[in-house]
Amino acid sequence: MTDTEPTARTTAGVVRGRTEDGVQVFRGVPYARPPIGERRWLPAEPAIPWSGVRDASADGPVCPQPGRGPVPSLLGYTIDPAAMSEDCLTLTVWTPGADDRRRPVVVWIHGGGFLTGAGSLPLYSGASPARHGDVVVVAINYRVGPFGYLDCHPGDRSAGNRGLTDQALALQWVADNVAAFGGDPGNVTAVGQSGGAWSILTLLGMPDAPALRRAILQSPPLGSPMRTADDEAGIRELYRSVLGVGDDAAVRALPASALIAAVPEMIGRTAEWGRYLPVFQPHVDGRYLHASVWDDVPTHSPHTEIMIGWTSREFAFFFGREPKPEDVPPSRLVERMRWSFGDAADKALDRYRDLYRTDSVQELLTCYAGDEMFRIPCLDRAAALSAGGLPVHAYEFGLSLSGSTEVFGGAHCLEIPFVFGTFDAMRLGDAVLTRDVDADTARTATGAMRSAWLAYARDGDPAVGATAGWAPFSAGAPNGMVFCEQGVVAAPTGNLGASLRAVWDELRA
Repeated sequence: MTDTEPTARTTAGVVRGRTEDGVQVFRGVPYARPPIGERRWLPAEPAIPWSGVRDASADGPVCPQPGRGPVPSLLGYTIDPAAMSEDCLTLTVWTPGADDRRRPVVVWIHGGGFLTGAGSLPLYSGASPARHGDVVVVAINYRVGPFGYLDCHPGDRSAGNRGLTDQALALQWVADNVAAFGGDPGNVTAVGQSGGAWSILTLLGMPDAPALRRAILQSPPLGSPMRTADDEAGIRELYRSVLGVGDDAAVRALPASALIAAVPEMIGRTAEWGRYLPVFQPHVDGRYLHASVWDDVPTHSPHTEIMIGWTSREFAFFFGREPKPEDVPPSRLVERMRWSFGDAADKALDRYRDLYRTDSVQELLTCYAGDEMFRIPCLDRAAALSAGGLPVHAYEFGLSLSGSTEVFGGAHCLEIPFVFGTFDAMRLGDAVLTRDVDADTARTATGAMRSAWLAYARDGDPAVGATAGWAPFSAGAPNGMVFCEQGVVAAPTGNLGASLRAVWDELRA
């Protein structure tokens, strides 16, 4: 790195980044105090100022987490344990120029079941959006797993939502500092996927909601029950048992390696057939998070525009690699469906056979679980947000273009490389999820989705090029855009999910 590399002055001090293929990149920029020592189990606080010029040429550490497993394999990444540290509250900025241009800003909050992931992973690189859209992209690393969401602080039960406080502080950092990187703090779009999207919607419903112009919610698992304080107490007790310690003080004193080593058993002890519920996640605490938080979004974020969407076969991500349970009787699926339909579960199975034209228990479970966790609650929330006065756009991502995999189809996470333009990075990482997707499919999907997301971040209208005709969504006019289905890259619809919602309304009546 030389003195000719780009610099920017933040509220905590000056950082020097690098120019990479024409994009200026600042990595490992602190947005909060290191959550170590006496700060280990506390909410985030602003970064400590430094003197001189801080090197911002290397990625910041990743929050400790399982480095290998099905999710990294599906997405094509591994995280070296040496790259993990509890001192992980940093972010990356990609910008066409650290100048005074006031470009639209995109802030990425990654998913990972509140347990894994990092904004600094290559599949989330903001280089392509910054280069093609003349926008500033910011991606954050925040606390996940027990470090982010275990309630174990003495005398302060609200300290268990540390991961949310990290995200909130990172968004405040953007408001205070992004102008120094060529961005417009008055035109910020937060984009999140899965747990990241769930988090953004939650942040927008808090009394001290971040001032966001827009939010793009990719596959938020809104069917995951809002965990109560009592639920969290049960998780805390179970975790102590798995760790083999008797109280919270002993948990707090354990090294990160021991806390992570216990995660697989925690997953096994909490698993349920045909469901996926995070072990660690935000929970109602009476301070940061209330049970009504999603209903409160129009009150606390009345000027925020929302885009929300899902994939057509979300649960293929969770079930696609498992052996097909052809020996599982349909009666077990009926019992699983009682979670949603009660005594109408037998009727629901018949309706699902008709809707999805299959008798395969595996496929029916995949379709039903995806509808329960993602599609139906997202449709319901989109209608509620629109009724609350917020502009809403909605979409569905399918990927049944030629060359796409039949095993996964439009699985959870599969839209990510097409939004970021990182398909090649996932292929280089040998991502199982994209292994059977050909280059032409990737190029077509990337052109349509990246352009729509960038247009939305610019002025709130994603109807551009291939997505012309994308109209706003409401309960009375369920307009939306369907991506990559039936050989068409993008097609507007005035009936997004309406038929399925009608079936669910009938079965739940």
